[in-house]
Amino acid sequence: MKLALSLLLSGAVSVQAAAVKPILSRVQIQKLQDLMVDHGHDSHVDPAIAKAVGLIKSAKPLVLRQLTMSEDMSDHSQRTHAFQLTTSGGGLLLAVASLDGVRVYRTNAKQELVAAVFEEPHKPLAAIPLPEARKGLKAELVYWAAIADQS
Repeated sequence: MKLALSLLLSGAVSVQAAAVKPILSRVQIQKLQDLMVDHGHDSHVDPAIAKAVGLIKSAKPLVLRQLTMSEDMSDHSQRTHAFQLTTSGGGLLLAVASLDGVRVYRTNAKQELVAAVFEEPHKPLAAIPLPEARKGLKAELVYWAAIADQS
């Protein structure tokens, strides 16, 4: 199942940011930004999703530049990853889609978790429990660091 990650999700839980060392360095973020210029595309973030993760307060449209990568899994399915820089304060909006649904993580500029949501097919959006959200965010940051290091 291919999901357009530009439809990300809607309805998140905000979490208290815990101080952690950023996984992505400034150099890696710059490499990802350069990749977005050459290979990214403008993505219309669903207003309900943007509102749920705290990017907007109303239902106005939000367009962010997005870099998308696909990953082949051992069970012959695919996982699709999306990387976006938010327009407010240098945070990130990361998403990963697989057969079981889409997970979206929003960070602040220090790469600390701000909000995380999960949408299963044909079910409403749900907050990701904090321990799972932190683990998922770390995995996505590590994934994108590896992509940056390969470029």
